[in-house]
This record gives sequence, structure tokens and C-alpha cells, in this order.
Amino acid sequence: MSLFTVDPEKCMRDGICVAVCPLDVLEMTDKDDTPSIKCGAEQRCVTCGHCVAVCPHGAIAHQNMAPEDCLPLRKGLRLSPTQAEHFLMSRRSIRVYEDKPVPRETLNKLMRMTSYAPAAHNKQFTSYPPINEALHLPEGNINCGVIMIGYPKFEYLRIPLRNEPMIIWR
Repeated sequence: MSLFTVDPEKCMRDGICVAVCPLDVLEMTDKDDTPSIKCGAEQRCVTCGHCVAVCPHGAIAHQNMAPEDCLPLRKGLRLSPTQAEHFLMSRRSIRVYEDKPVPRETLNKLMRMTSYAPAAHNKQFTSYPPINEALHLPEGNINCGVIMIGYPKFEYLRIPLRNEPMIIWR
């Protein structure tokens, strides 16, 4: 089976999927052709889902991710810049908790949500220590994060599938 399939009836040959591929796996050799995999580029694909998520016609599918498998983005739920700023600015590290356990299914749902954070190559390298115990980082380790900011050239229309995070309960 091919890594990608393109429905020629749906494909408008706009090249958006080719433009957003971060590892330059796809190409359009002619404006009348549908996108295809560059020679020798198949092993570079990291299943990030950009090509599937950005196609406004639902024409491209990855062998691990079809457009119909991806949740559509709901425009009514998008935060405005002011709402996003307020949300992020109002977040705080909580250090005092109620003496009330959080159900495990709630914890699992929250941890799965983290797999949608940008993570380069759709790799879920994060494993979670038991949440109900103190987190002890080895000396010299630093908790850090990176955020990329910019204006997207194309509108993403779907939420690409993510690899499952590794959740280990001990």
C-alpha cells in the first residue's frame, strides 16, 4: 500500500499539501497532476498529518490517517487573540489542592490531550510519572518549553491524528 493516496476527483491540484509538508516528501511535477511522493522521500515522512489536515477538499489520505478519521476544527471554538491571551495569562501553577482525588479517567483524558501540543514529528516521547506522587527531577535537569509564533500561510481544517502518549501507572 502506498504511503499516500490522493482522490483525483476531489483534488483541486492547488499544491497546499505539498507546501505545508515540513520534510519535503510530496511534490507536484505538473500543475495538472495530483501530489505524489518524491523519489526516495517516503522514509522521511513522520506522519505529522499536515497534508491531511490542511487539504480543504479532503483529497489526500496518509496510510495511517484519512481525512474522515480527523476531527474537523470547529471555528466557533477558536479563541480570539484576546481570549487566548487572557487564558494563557490567567493560568497559574497550583500548589494547594483540595483533599479530593481526581478520577483516573479524567487524568488519562487530560494526558491524552497533551499529545496535540506541537511536538516535532508527531513523536510522543513524553512518559508520565505517577501524578499522585511528588515529581522528583534529577539534579541538573530543567523543565523547558518552546513555542513557535507566526501567522500560518494556510488554514488548517482538521485536527490530525496524534500518536498515543505513553501513560504509565505505577
